[in-house]
Amino acid sequence: MIYPGKADGARWAMPFTVSVLASLLALAPVAGAQPVSPRPGAPPSLPAPPSAAAGAVPTPPPIPLDDAMLAPVPQASKVLGDWKQALQLILARSVDVANAEQEVLRAEGMERQALALALPSLTASVNASAQLITSPSGTLPSTLPIPGTSFNGTTGTLVLPGAVLSNALTPSVPNPTVVGSITASQPILAPRAWHNIKTMQLGVTSNKLALEDRKRTIFAGVASSIIAVFTAQRTAEVNRSGLRSALERLSLTQRQVKLGSGTRLDVLRTESDEAAARATLVSGDEALRQTREALGLALGFREAYGVPPTISLDEIDQTIKGICSPTPLEERADIKKARNDIEIARRGITDAWLMFSPTATLSTTASVENGAQALSGSNGAWNITGVLSLPLWEGGARYGTLKIARVQHEEAKLALEAAIRGADISVQQALRGVAVAEQERAVSIRAREVAKEIAHLTQRSFEVGSGTSFDLVTAAQTERAAELDLVAKEFALIQAKLSAVLALSNCAY
Repeated sequence: MIYPGKADGARWAMPFTVSVLASLLALAPVAGAQPVSPRPGAPPSLPAPPSAAAGAVPTPPPIPLDDAMLAPVPQASKVLGDWKQALQLILARSVDVANAEQEVLRAEGMERQALALALPSLTASVNASAQLITSPSGTLPSTLPIPGTSFNGTTGTLVLPGAVLSNALTPSVPNPTVVGSITASQPILAPRAWHNIKTMQLGVTSNKLALEDRKRTIFAGVASSIIAVFTAQRTAEVNRSGLRSALERLSLTQRQVKLGSGTRLDVLRTESDEAAARATLVSGDEALRQTREALGLALGFREAYGVPPTISLDEIDQTIKGICSPTPLEERADIKKARNDIEIARRGITDAWLMFSPTATLSTTASVENGAQALSGSNGAWNITGVLSLPLWEGGARYGTLKIARVQHEEAKLALEAAIRGADISVQQALRGVAVAEQERAVSIRAREVAKEIAHLTQRSFEVGSGTSFDLVTAAQTERAAELDLVAKEFALIQAKLSAVLALSNCAY
């Protein structure tokens, strides 16, 4: 096509305008044509708009599109029904919750061990021995040939003239020999063991508080994953809408080139815009698949978990109110645990000092055997033993333990201070984040409306020949970016509200 110069602009303006109007009118529905019967099951057609004013350019009919990438992402193999199901899956499948529960059981076991050191202990034992090689020994008769001499085989008493030798000969020992005994022991002075019982009880409390705080953070993570999946699904829909619009613009420019009112540059620009829309769609679909997999992991599965489009994000607020109760910052589970750890560390110092204290134990043992009877005729024994221990010197290990305990106490106090500072800042940021997210969402809505109107007017101008393809593509890209930004801002607002509520809550489920 030969473009006129400035001097010939007036001469070429009218024919060019008439040509464009004629092309657009040719694409309009032919007046008086018979309406096409709707397909079975198709939605009823909307009534036709009123006829345009004389001289107005009618809107061309929609361009039929058939592209494989416009098909939605396949649904995940598993779909989450509601928030109640999510809580049930967390309790049944979450590895983090299970680990926290096991730590509570471990602490309870350590508490029982500490209590056992202060309670009586009872031990029974049986000792059996057999002689494999024995020396034969003869037995003396009760009446010896020497006058005045006799022997009692039972007691081993030998009577000689003028003397009596008791146990001169040991009676024979049974083979095998069996000795049974039972021993009972009771600490009567064990200050360190008694002190450690309360310390272990505080350890159980710390682990239960850790479990409670872990549930709060796990619930927040699962809720964020659900919102992320919902947002990624919405983003995928916006990306497909953007690709559809890009394909329509490409088809429009190609049609105008065929009619002689466009250039190859217009087609190349719209093709570049269509390629950018496809790239955004591909990355958005992958992000959706990854968020589904992240939700599956949060729920305790190796498979991806989807969210139905009908799920209500308003259920987040209702669910949080049902299982999470708002509390002051000082009463939050992690802060209470840090304060409880200080008490445990302080008791560790006392425990180190108690290593210098004496201990006393009272024990008794009763035994019985099948050996030869003593002179008293008894083959059993029973004794009572008391032991008092006073540690004097062991190389200074107790002083090292005391120093370590003091360091741990200081570290626990510093950990509490750091936890309070971090929690205070996070609460302030979470509360302020809600207001910021609402303002950003309002700005994003306004920007989306402006970008949408600009894109609409730019396309109409391009259709009638008064706009350029550069303006058309730029306006379309701005509209797509505004749509995606609004989706992100809506997600950020919901996330900010969730963080603000959970920042001052304890969750029990």
